[in-house]
Amino acid sequence: MTDINSKIIAHRGASFDAPENTLPAIQLAWKQKIKRVEIDVHLTKDNRIVAIHDANTSKISVKNYSIKEENLDTLQSIDIGSWKDLKWANTTIASLEEILKTLPKEGILVIEIKSDICIVPVLAKALKYVPHNQLELISFHYETLAAIKSQLPLSKALWLLDLDYTSVTKSEILPLTKYISKATSANFDGLNLWAGAIADKNYIQEIKKHQLLVYIWTINEPQKALRFLQYGADAITTDRPLWMQQQLAKLTNE
Repeated sequence: MTDINSKIIAHRGASFDAPENTLPAIQLAWKQKIKRVEIDVHLTKDNRIVAIHDANTSKISVKNYSIKEENLDTLQSIDIGSWKDLKWANTTIASLEEILKTLPKEGILVIEIKSDICIVPVLAKALKYVPHNQLELISFHYETLAAIKSQLPLSKALWLLDLDYTSVTKSEILPLTKYISKATSANFDGLNLWAGAIADKNYIQEIKKHQLLVYIWTINEPQKALRFLQYGADAITTDRPLWMQQQLAKLTNE
């Protein structure tokens, strides 16, 4: 398998080794020469964009703030690193502007949009001068992703799908033809699928027949990652990007 690095996405940065969605995790992934780094973004009360997975800080700080109800200054006053390890104490929430400054010339920032459609004009403005080939946009929210794709048509956009992630999401699955139709009608570039049983070889190959990319989330087992790449996945998301790259290199050279 050629150019394994091009098929690796660092999930929330190098999040196995550093606090997810923080500058240390993002910079570590770049330092490891990972081509794609993924972050989650939310919109603050004062219309700033920050990197964080949840809508509040309860899982990553002793203080619980709602992102949309606080200003950036308040959110950046709290420690979100100590939950991972005391060596990350005083790590703070990163703004999108801070993250963009770390983007290397060959790097691609994969932005998962967690906020509702209100974030779109702010995000489009923030990304206006970033080279389109250094941005990829993903979201579970179809309307939000469609709106940002219309604002940044040259950057790739992939629709995130839960599929059989939970029993609830499994019960809500649409026919694959519906996902493909909706994706193409919004000019999306692909689908980003949960690495479950439904996303088998036939499922992936059917998507690719329609000239859509297929990304897979989130895999930390090398054999499983290799299987999805052999199915035809264009990229896989992992918490351990460098390690995964090394393990895949060993597997493909055996």
